[in-house]
Amino acid sequence: MRPLRAALGAGLLAAFALAGCSGNSAYKPNLPPETTLFVQFDAGDTVSHTVPYDVHLFWIGQDTDGFISAFEIRFKDPARPADTTWVRTTRTDSVIAVPTPNGLSTPTFEVRAIDDDGDIDPTPARQDFSFENERPLIAITNPLTLADTSYASVTLNWLAIDPDGDASRLKIRVWLDGNEAGARIVDRALTSFTIPSADFLQGGKHRSGVRRAYVQAIDPGGMASDTIGTSWYVKRPCPDTTLTRGRLLIIDDVPGTSAAVRRTDTLWTNAAARNLPAGSFSVLPYETTRPLPFRSLEDLRQTLEQFDAVFWYRGFSTQTGVSTVMRNYQNAIGSYLDNGGTMLLEGLNLVEGEGTAGTLRTDFFTRYFGCDSLRTHIVAQGSAPPADWTLSNTGSLRSTLYASNLNLFQTLSGVRVLGVRDTSDVALWARVGSLSPDPGVDEAVAVRALQPAGGQAILIGFVLFSADGDTAPGAGDAARFLDRLFAQLPPPRPGSRFRPRP
Repeated sequence: MRPLRAALGAGLLAAFALAGCSGNSAYKPNLPPETTLFVQFDAGDTVSHTVPYDVHLFWIGQDTDGFISAFEIRFKDPARPADTTWVRTTRTDSVIAVPTPNGLSTPTFEVRAIDDDGDIDPTPARQDFSFENERPLIAITNPLTLADTSYASVTLNWLAIDPDGDASRLKIRVWLDGNEAGARIVDRALTSFTIPSADFLQGGKHRSGVRRAYVQAIDPGGMASDTIGTSWYVKRPCPDTTLTRGRLLIIDDVPGTSAAVRRTDTLWTNAAARNLPAGSFSVLPYETTRPLPFRSLEDLRQTLEQFDAVFWYRGFSTQTGVSTVMRNYQNAIGSYLDNGGTMLLEGLNLVEGEGTAGTLRTDFFTRYFGCDSLRTHIVAQGSAPPADWTLSNTGSLRSTLYASNLNLFQTLSGVRVLGVRDTSDVALWARVGSLSPDPGVDEAVAVRALQPAGGQAILIGFVLFSADGDTAPGAGDAARFLDRLFAQLPPPRPGSRFRPRP
């Protein structure tokens, strides 16, 4: 029985009178509550077995003369003797991952009920455990070697296993060189991570040299896997050590080493050398770099952000296929343009269109390149009008924007004709008679669209080298066109000086 509470007036006097006549109504002390504990293991283990770090605990309380208002719980762990504080809760169960960083833990769990009078169960319910925890395993599935090269970005993929638990609950730590204290903690749902470019900085600058990345898995019990590392060579954005950004990255996406391929490459690199200070630009021979330097969308985005401008050319008369990497990761190019970068893309079959495969999606093309569509033409009655055009080897091109005239010496298939919104954005017009079939008017085959963030998006939908005019690279029409294009590039972004030399 609960102690009687104070009553008013006659009720209180009557109680005393009754107490004087009989001992049956004497006050009885409050009884403390009792607590009961239940344990459940996912694997069906019993408390007498050695179990992994996870356990589901349930408890209830009983109070014969009132009700349970709360509980207090605690773990007593010999490995952590100072951690014995009672924690108040109104819950009646908990899934607990017991810290087992050394592979074995023997804690005791205690719970005690508290009744509505504040009395605490003097004999808490308790359970002794023996937790055994196996070390998780992790392996990098796309390792690098010292023969591999990238700029200040790398994407690591891994396979992680927890022999006695759920691998999706593993915490993955990733860090670069000796910066384990600053390790990045990766979302448990991910199996890859791109190390931020900022982590590559040394003394506030990007530097060239061998770098080593590490990964490590840690389970909910605190047991860590072995640390796994991979090393490769990282390049600074440009040789000029006074700059924190490169002025230009040239992505050479033309495979092969034939004389014609070398002349194509020289057209672009000579233009950069003529118009930029020495050491201010970098060339990435994409097709000969192994493994391919862009292993994720974030890899490409972070690499682009290290340069004021990027010229990505695929231009060669026999290279008519779609660029898988450019297509899969084009959103990284969009992010770069949104952040003030300048991007030039050149080559055949650059944009998908009606009845025609292409590298860039239609929505991406119309968003960034100042165009509403691609021009199409009829090939046969009843056929879908394709967006694929041919430039004749006797055709000619003109540019009001860059004050240039170009003459073709190769026939090119896979050319795109651009439906521009504003003709002042046209970088090159194909003159009447240059395209097949002939539309009877000049049509745009290259465009320069100014971007809201200050950069430029330039698309050349044919092979620029095929309009070089002369056999000596750097002496023909295309070389002069590139010189004038360089002269109209945006001013430098912070950390660089992009303007061409006088």
